[in-house]
Amino acid sequence: MGFRSHGMASFLDRANDWRRRAEELRTSAENMLTSAARSSLLDMAAALEHHAGNLEQTAGKFARARQAAAAVVRDHSPRQRDHGTD
Repeated sequence: MGFRSHGMASFLDRANDWRRRAEELRTSAENMLTSAARSSLLDMAAALEHHAGNLEQTAGKFARARQAAAAVVRDHSPRQRDHGTD
């Protein structure tokens, strides 16, 4: 996995990577001869899906925090006011 910048997009990219790996594990599990091996791979796939969900939640939290911060900055920025010089 190459270098990625920090931020919401990288969390979503990482979540997609985990989901892709989980799918690979599920595909491999189909070809396992023993139920123990199949079960182990499916358990790992479920764990990766869980991690992907956590990353997506984290991305959402960062997005909401960024929106809240932008609103605070917008509310506190100097505004041009009409002073009624008619």
